[in-house]
Amino acid sequence: MEDDCHPKTLYVGNLSRDVTENLILQLFTQIGPCKSCKMITEHTSNDPYCFVEFFEHRDAAAALAAMNGRKILGKVKELKVYMPVFC
Repeated sequence: MEDDCHPKTLYVGNLSRDVTENLILQLFTQIGPCKSCKMITEHTSNDPYCFVEFFEHRDAAAALAAMNGRKILGKVKELKVYMPVFC
């Protein structure tokens, strides 16, 4: 349980509707191996977002530092650490 409080999942927001899970995985696996990527596309005016889970906390931290504020397909993306409720 101790390792569970070292976040391995990032919220990636403000994405273009043209961004795919495959594109996100291509970008983030350059920093470290990714366990999963879940894209959320609502059929409203909200921009798509996704959750990228890494195998290791250090890779999630490195991705947060390296990728926050960078553009993907013309839109600046926003990254945040996703923390489980029980931490």
